[in-house]
Amino acid sequence: MMKILLFLISFPLFAQDFSGCGEYKFKGILKYDEKAPLKMSYIVREGTGSQMTFSLVNKADVTTLAAFIDKPSHFKAKILKPMDGTKGELRAPVEIGLRFPDPLSSSDTGIEKIKTLKCQ
Repeated sequence: MMKILLFLISFPLFAQDFSGCGEYKFKGILKYDEKAPLKMSYIVREGTGSQMTFSLVNKADVTTLAAFIDKPSHFKAKILKPMDGTKGELRAPVEIGLRFPDPLSSSDTGIEKIKTLKCQ
């Protein structure tokens, strides 16, 4: 019984934040990724059961974010294709900055929808 109660209490912390194509606020970390098309992915909720991985698919976006590799960061970007489970693509990052991690906060890393856009 106690295990079920703990699961129900912790479930909202790990819910997926993707709710269709649009512009999102991202909080995570940029990592080198051998499997990604341009060898870079943005990781949200790294190391958790609800980790999301966003590939960078435009060379200009890689150049824009390259200074932030392996550093906790935040920015706004667009998701223009439906996600495949916990994998997606992001485009056109803007308002990029470093963030200070707060491991005690469930909102320290994640995505938040700002505006709905049509999927391509």
